[in-house]
Amino acid sequence: MSNETNNNEYLLKVDHLKQYFPVHDGFKKMELKAVDDVSFAIKPGETLGLVGESGCGKTTVGRTLLRLYQPTAGRIEFDGNVLFDSEEKIDVNMHPYRKQMQMVFQDPYSSLNPRMTVEDIIGEPLDVHKLYNSRKERHEMIMDLMETVGLNADHATRYAHEFSGGQRQRIGIARALAVDPKFIVCDEPVSALDVSIQAQVVNMFEDLQKERGLSYLFIAHDLLVVQHISDRIAVMYLGHMMELADADELMDNPIHPYTQSLLSAVPIPDPETARHSKRIVLEGDVPSPLRMPSGCPFRSRCKYATEQCAADVRSLQTEETPEGGEVQNKGGRPRKLETVEEFTEVAEKYILYIKDRAAEGVRLVPDVEGFCSFAGISRETLNNWETARPGAYSDTIKRLKTSIAAFKKQLAFAGKIPPIVFATDMNNNHGYTQAAQKIDLNVGKQAAELPTAAEIAQRLPVEM
Repeated sequence: MSNETNNNEYLLKVDHLKQYFPVHDGFKKMELKAVDDVSFAIKPGETLGLVGESGCGKTTVGRTLLRLYQPTAGRIEFDGNVLFDSEEKIDVNMHPYRKQMQMVFQDPYSSLNPRMTVEDIIGEPLDVHKLYNSRKERHEMIMDLMETVGLNADHATRYAHEFSGGQRQRIGIARALAVDPKFIVCDEPVSALDVSIQAQVVNMFEDLQKERGLSYLFIAHDLLVVQHISDRIAVMYLGHMMELADADELMDNPIHPYTQSLLSAVPIPDPETARHSKRIVLEGDVPSPLRMPSGCPFRSRCKYATEQCAADVRSLQTEETPEGGEVQNKGGRPRKLETVEEFTEVAEKYILYIKDRAAEGVRLVPDVEGFCSFAGISRETLNNWETARPGAYSDTIKRLKTSIAAFKKQLAFAGKIPPIVFATDMNNNHGYTQAAQKIDLNVGKQAAELPTAAEIAQRLPVEM
């Protein structure tokens, strides 16, 4: 059976990855679920940030992707080739793929051989994969790599203990770049460095990405560093992926209660803003990964937990499937968007979500992109549905856009969002006039006399 696939949109695709480790509790054999049912994808040239508390499984995900750990279950696909699939019994030899997938380790000292010089450390991948024809060519390749990461030629004969932490990390990066990879797992590459060196290393990662078209899985604790370098961010908790979204969107509008708590702990440099910010303190103890609670792993510490959470894992991540398929989304538990009724249900939930946030006084601008994020689909997917499935689907999407436009205008008139926000896209929302007429609101009144956003939300017709 061929292990090639036709989906080349993503460089790396991970489906339902599981990594369990056998442990013993006395005479009882148990499984430690370090990674449990994690799914995500990374496009060429993209950086996916992976954040979470210590021990949540971030590093295990990275090591399992590179098959440094043998996966327990799931599917790993790289550059159109299936590397591992527990259901199809695919388990390929990773040696040919080591040149394309590399790793920068967390500890820049323990990951370097203390008995080898810098030239030998960087040249080891070249030796393993036989990427040179002569000793002279090998030396020249190493010198080029050292120059790329900001090391001097006279460093080549030194040993790892003679360098600072930042310089050691540069050696590790040069070693990863030696085989000209497409994808690099960056396992907390700046956590052991001071702030000034962190900035240098992060900027170097960005420059290398632009020059070589690299894709990164960037694992870190510092959320601000992750936001700076990442296109998207995934949040992990006890081996589960709790939320995945665009970097700026997740930082500005976190949906999952755990993500909200995590972001509230980020130090704010402005004393005035920090004084008025509210820290979300979680109650209860972190469950043992050996004895995980049923359903959502966060439910024992979540103030919004219900009985349903004991049965369902509400992971806010997405798998884009224009032709139907499982979608884990911000609108609720995993669903299959295969019928117009299911799509309509999510559309209605989005309007209700906007209403609830407005009632809480949250300045949130409703738009089609926001709905796509809420539903766990891309804008391209929505456009595909609208054109490829005429009739009920296109009518539902049209009514959704109409309702969004109407609500956005009411918030603007109430002074809750700037009028310029909605004025730019009114021409693209046909039928707006009819929808706006359903709201009993005199738009000629002064903003001070208008109802509050909460009052407007209560009067908005949620008619899809």
